[in-house]
Formats: sequence, C-alpha cells, structure tokens
Amino acid sequence: TEPPSGAAECRALPNPAVAAPPVAGYGSCTHRSGSLKISCYLSRARSSRTACTMMVAAALLACARAAAPQARSASTGPGSFAGKTALVTGAASGIGLRCAQRLAERGARVVGVVSRESRVRAFKEHVGDGHPCVVADLSQVADVRRAAAEAGDVDALVNAAGVGAMASFLDVETDAFDQCVAVNCRAPLVLSQCVARNMIARGVPGAVVRGANQPSERL
Repeated sequence: TEPPSGAAECRALPNPAVAAPPVAGYGSCTHRSGSLKISCYLSRARSSRTACTMMVAAALLACARAAAPQARSASTGPGSFAGKTALVTGAASGIGLRCAQRLAERGARVVGVVSRESRVRAFKEHVGDGHPCVVADLSQVADVRRAAAEAGDVDALVNAAGVGAMASFLDVETDAFDQCVAVNCRAPLVLSQCVARNMIARGVPGAVVRGANQPSERL
C-alpha cells in the first residue's frame, strides 16, 4: 500500500532546531523544509491520565508553534483544533482513547486506529459516530501505511498505541519481543514518516507526538 495520495518523498531536513520541551517528557525537535515547520514531541508518564494531558498539550502547542502567524484565525484560540484532523493510534482504550476524546472536544476530526474490529464500537461510543476509525495491525508495515492513506490529510499525529511483554527477563519469547519492537518502535516511525511526507507535499505545518506509559516499555 502506498503512502497518502500526492505524498512527496521525504528528504532529509537539514539542521533541525532543537527546542526545550513544552511539557514534562523526554524532549522535542522542530524540522523545517523551506517555510514548512513540523514539530515533534516525545512524552513519557507513569499514568495514562498524566500521559494524556502531556500528549494533548504537546499536540496543541506544536500546532500553535508550527502554524504561520498569518494563517492563524482570530476566531480560534491556541487550545482549538477546529478544522484540523488528528490521527490517533491505540484510540479504543487507555491513553489513545483519552487523547482522542480531548482532541474531539477541542473541535478536531479524529481518525482513530484500533487493532481489531471489535474495538471500533468502543471508539465510536466514547469519541463519537462522526469520527472515522481504521482497523490496522500495527505490527505489519503494510497496515501502518494503509492506515495513513485512509486517514488522508492529517494535521496532528498522536502515536499512543503500545504493547508489552509481561514476563520475567528469562521467560520473554522472541516473538513477543519482535511484536513489542514492531508496534512500539517501528510503527510510530513508519506512520510519522507517512504523515510528515503528506504535510510536506501539502505545504502545511503540523504536529507529531509520541507518548508512552510504563507498561508499554516493559519487555
């Protein structure tokens, strides 16, 4: 499956400016391509509620910082996502669901990504029928790219999906380890690349947020 329609090849962005993180977390960076600005934030928290607050705040601040001053509408405050589309992985439960709800409350069109068909109902019930939902296996690169393609033009990406291998060090199976790496590391990379390529092709600013709580870091 190809990346979103019209997506350009994502070339290396020279001299990324690294700014201080806007919220508690690991850090942030801003990439520029001409006049285009894409802000990326990585956050980490011990609870889903704290992580949700951090990630939504990061997305809000990233969009506000990335948007050109002349493009900002006086009718929408810095906490508004009106007219924007947010793509959220892991959107049926935990941090992902909380982020999806908060973004929808702020006016965003939320595209949720869930792991199986049975989770679509939970997303719709808590976020709203007007928000689309994509079923994708994030351990498969083709599914990750398909999710990006189905989401279309995205202004903010929240990588909230995560899995963990709940076993002692000596009992961790290699298949479980591979699953963790694929979902927790590779999927956010591929999805962020697809979304960033689309933003570059459209010439619009945007935000990419990656968050994790303690369970998703366990191997």
